[in-house]
Amino acid sequence: MGYDFTLASDAARFLLACPPAVRRSALAAVEALARDPFQSADFQEVGLSGRRYEVKLAGPLAITFWVDHAVREVRIIKCERADN
Repeated sequence: MGYDFTLASDAARFLLACPPAVRRSALAAVEALARDPFQSADFQEVGLSGRRYEVKLAGPLAITFWVDHAVREVRIIKCERADN
């Protein structure tokens, strides 16, 4: 019953460059978001366009996303080290 997810190209490039253990952890976090897109994020930020994004912390990473309920997708727009 969950949603699908998409990765923006920058997020995909970042994850592909991560060590395998970090990649697996990030993928598990993204899949959990897709299974339950209504879960609470750790914090929010506002992008340049004014769109409000959710940010979920997953181990050493911060995953920035928004949920497109119309098409049942979690859109991952950015992954970065949480200490940045």
